[in-house]
Amino acid sequence: MSSQEMEMFRKELLDVIRKYFVIESKSLDVNWERNEEETALVINTPVTGRLKAAPKRAAAGRR
Repeated sequence: MSSQEMEMFRKELLDVIRKYFVIESKSLDVNWERNEEETALVINTPVTGRLKAAPKRAAAGRR
């Protein structure tokens, strides 16, 4: 990923995580770890709390 793509990816990750948790976004660390057989996305950030109500999801097939 280019640095611009990585920054957009990081922002989008923050947006999703913030729907469920209170986090310290300045401490967000996103890394790719690779070995011979697989690649792992490792996300590390302090979670300071959980939001009481998770966002509601639209039912599948509804518009």
